[in-house]
Amino acid sequence: MPSQYDVRLIPMTDDEFRSYLAVGVAEYADEHIKAGSWSREEGYEKARQEYDRLLPQGVATPNHYFYSLVDVASEAKVGMIWYHINDSSPDKSAFIYDIRVYEEYRRRGYGSRALALMEEALRAAGVKSVALHVFAHNAGAREMYQKLGFEERDILMRKSLGE
Repeated sequence: MPSQYDVRLIPMTDDEFRSYLAVGVAEYADEHIKAGSWSREEGYEKARQEYDRLLPQGVATPNHYFYSLVDVASEAKVGMIWYHINDSSPDKSAFIYDIRVYEEYRRRGYGSRALALMEEALRAAGVKSVALHVFAHNAGAREMYQKLGFEERDILMRKSLGE
């Protein structure tokens, strides 16, 4: 039985993808800047280059899947998810590039439900594992992923030595 805040995954339209890209590139740059891996001067350009490299055909890039998260009851768009299926190895795997629940809809279970729906689709496609990256400063996301069974595999640490 669906929960009060059930969600479904609807393929993104070209317009939704363009809107996502404008926000996604900027936020990806900001996360790297906040983490200290990119400077403010280079951040946006590096983020744009990374998206261009990953998505040479935009939303139609093979094996990349973009969905809007839509509340079942209200039909409101509450977030999005982007993942990639790597089917070039015997142990077919997936990587979640982005999942976001829009701020006004957070902490209602939409993200967990969207990940569960994605996992169902991945299992049906024969995918054996799924991975993601989360910035260390995003404690809420890390906690949610751990509750959903994701395990930390690598931890990169950095110490600033000052100016």
